[in-house]
Amino acid sequence: MRKKTHFFGDARLLVPFRSLIWSMSTQLSVILRRLSKNHAQEKSFGSFINHPSVTPSRLIQQYWQDRNVSWSGKHLLLYQDSSVLSFKKTKQRTDLGYVGKGEVHGGFELHNSLLVDAQSRACYGIGGAQVHSNEFNSVEHNKQRKRSLRHVSFSQKETYRWYSTIDQSTTNCAGASRYTVIADQEADIYELFSLYKERQWDWLIRATDYRRVRHSNGSTMLLSQFLQEIPVSFSYQTQVSTSQNRTSHQALLRVKFSPITMIKSSKNPTKSLPDTLCMYVIDIREDDTSVLADETPIHWVLVSSHAVTTDQEAAQLIEWYCERWNIEQLYRTEKTQGLNIEQAQLETTHGLANLSVVSIMAAAQVMALVMAREPKQPIDAQIILNQQEIECSLWLNPTLEGKTDKQKNQHPPNSLAFVAWVVARLGGWSPHVNKPAGPITMIHGLVRFKAIVEGFALKNTTPNQQVMGLP
Repeated sequence: MRKKTHFFGDARLLVPFRSLIWSMSTQLSVILRRLSKNHAQEKSFGSFINHPSVTPSRLIQQYWQDRNVSWSGKHLLLYQDSSVLSFKKTKQRTDLGYVGKGEVHGGFELHNSLLVDAQSRACYGIGGAQVHSNEFNSVEHNKQRKRSLRHVSFSQKETYRWYSTIDQSTTNCAGASRYTVIADQEADIYELFSLYKERQWDWLIRATDYRRVRHSNGSTMLLSQFLQEIPVSFSYQTQVSTSQNRTSHQALLRVKFSPITMIKSSKNPTKSLPDTLCMYVIDIREDDTSVLADETPIHWVLVSSHAVTTDQEAAQLIEWYCERWNIEQLYRTEKTQGLNIEQAQLETTHGLANLSVVSIMAAAQVMALVMAREPKQPIDAQIILNQQEIECSLWLNPTLEGKTDKQKNQHPPNSLAFVAWVVARLGGWSPHVNKPAGPITMIHGLVRFKAIVEGFALKNTTPNQQVMGLP
């Protein structure tokens, strides 16, 4: 049994922490007054979130300490990304970083990792998080800063967060059999690959165009040139959804893969780095025949430490990378269309940073339900819900089902997919719709579901008992 501890330096802070986590996951709001049952609790939440001993990293440490999950035998996918949070400036918010143009709004970047089970695709929550502010308010200042950082060690750069956040995550969720880091082009950093290899973490990163590799004949060339020499291994079709840059269509994708030897840049000042790193590359390119009008063809180049020697192995890694979209959905859930973190009323930057981490943890619970809609295998609902909530979903389910098979919940009882179906129905989703419920529908359904759970709990409780934070 792991020894229970706390990370805030004062055990009294555990009470408002646990109450705040529960209230936000119930109300899905960032307004402390709405989250509180009375004025005393509102003041308690405010004092907690602004306490100097409460930090983004400690909030997540304490969260996983309380959950006490066994990670033994699991392969965890760690999706990384950053999101800019913008807040209106006030007299008290003097230390907000620079975001966008003008001086009306300030903010910071929230960088975190989302933990997903490689086999079942269960979403466990946020593994690690960091907040970074930009102190420079012009393009020229940023250029000067970049030039000054060229000879600074990697651990002193902002890009080090692509390593340190994963270090947090693997510490908070220690004991898994394997960790795979998945990220976009911002994480295509040679130092990162070297550090990941030292820690025996796998990676799946979208590569940039300027990478140089060593050819089998000993010559060096750009990765893009190397890929032109590789034959297509297989092709497949996929439905592309409508986005800002693309029209919905059926895309024909051609896939190549090969082992590569990546070469350290001659401009890299870190002498301790290895001159080369061996890994695998996957090239995914849309065939010209399926490209619509003047749209740009889909083209991804992924590099990975995972062996890619068969079509099936390449397809698996492509599938994992495609699911990186879930972390984009996570930020959408936290921001305007979900918890609306940028409308938070706290006056201190320290408090806003802490609140943003608590809100992203609540948003991850919504994403756990969204990702459970079509699971690879049954996921136990207890990974994010308590027994009372599971029993309530069983009680509610018949009231939400129709007469036909299509209108019935086809998922195993006590599974997360079963609860997700119930929550989606409460949020207004219909089984006749040909696509599953999205994050916003899940938010509406989850707020209703949590309120029903409170009433469900009261039916077995005497008026003098305190149930789920209710007096």
